[in-house]
Order: sequence, then structure tokens, then C-alpha cells
Amino acid sequence: MITVAIQCHHFEHRLCWMLSSLIGQPVAVDIAHLSTGLTWQVCEKFAGLVDIRQTVYHDIDVLQYRGITRTRQLQQCKTPYILFADTDMVYHPEFFARLLGELDGLGDREMLTCGRWSQPNEQRRFTRRMIDQEQPYPTVVSDPWGKADSLPKKRRGNVGAGFFQLVRVADCDGCYVDAENCRDHGWTDTYSKCRSDQQFRKRFTRKAAPRWYSENQIHLNHLRDNELGHHTEAQR
Repeated sequence: MITVAIQCHHFEHRLCWMLSSLIGQPVAVDIAHLSTGLTWQVCEKFAGLVDIRQTVYHDIDVLQYRGITRTRQLQQCKTPYILFADTDMVYHPEFFARLLGELDGLGDREMLTCGRWSQPNEQRRFTRRMIDQEQPYPTVVSDPWGKADSLPKKRRGNVGAGFFQLVRVADCDGCYVDAENCRDHGWTDTYSKCRSDQQFRKRFTRKAAPRWYSENQIHLNHLRDNELGHHTEAQR
């Protein structure tokens, strides 16, 4: 089993697509989210369909600092492996069954990485149109992979916080960011030092997954935060 650890803030519609693509796959899902909003309703909708654990926050500042959130997700992880991923991914129905076979060759302190399909920025309207056709939310999407695979798309490398990071939990020293920093400062003190994704990646040797994995996960592209200035309902 693999735990898929994600953070959700105003992406509940896309979260429905992601969870729909995980039904029947050998994964558990840790969803970090605020104590308000629609994420609760999504989790209730998928209860019994997907093995969901919730990491609930009451402070948006804490949720947005990924190191703090992912440290807690690591510490409550019950599976040998954890994948840190975006909350708006759609996976091929065989993605995780095949991925488990790749883990046999994962060495000590190695991180498995791969790219993904995504829409060119000028074609994001196709994603929005597809998502808007599924109503009302929350909903279990039928054939999420087939629908997402029909979108115009191109292969992208790993970018930003959604970097595909799959590691053995035992190799993480109980902390996403530097363990000593977390012990000294706690989860909510020195935010700037608890945010770095790059800090986490430097602790591992990267191993690229075969190309099949890049071509069989799709990022439901959206307007970026630096374009909007904040998360909005439009990004749901």
C-alpha cells in the first residue's frame, strides 16, 4: 500500500476527480484541509470507496506551509511508502498496482520521481469545461481517466509543490523538513524553514520512474496563484 498525501484548499471539484480515479487502487489518501469548506463533504461522499485519512487544520497559514503539513502526514502514515502529490491529479486505473512493482527496486534513501501530462496554459479552458459538466458536486466521476485523457495535453517535468515525490517512510526521519529544525522550533514557529520542498528532496537520491508513469497521470491544469493572487472558487 502507498499513502497519497495531498493538501486541499478550494480545489474540492478537482479533488472529486482525483479520488474517483483512486477507487479500487491500492492506496490510502491523507487529505490535509481546513476545518471549514467543502472538503468534509467530499470525504463523506467517498467514504467506503477510498481509504481516506484527514489531517485537519484551523489556520490557513499553517496549511499553506507544506513542511509543517507534510511532517504531520508523515508521522501518522500507516503504510511503508508515501507519495506527496497535487490534489488535482487523475491516475490511470492501473497506475498504483504497477507502481508497487517499481518499489521493489527502490534503494535506501531513494526518491522515485516522474513527470506528468498537463494542459498547455492557453488550453486550460478545456479542463474547466470538463469539470463544470459534472454537477452537482461533490460527485463520484464516472470514467475519470478516460475523460481526462481526452484533454489536449503535453508532457511536463515535475514542478512546484506538486512534485511527484515517492519515498520510503522509514527514510524520512519522521519529518518532511530538517528533523533537527522541527525539534528545535516546533511545527508553527519558524515557518520559512519549514516550507522548503527542495530541502526535503536534497535528502534523497532521485530515481526516475519509467516513461509510462509520466504518461498515465494527468494534472488538471488551472490558473496559477501568481496569476490570480489567491485561491478562488474558480479553481474548484
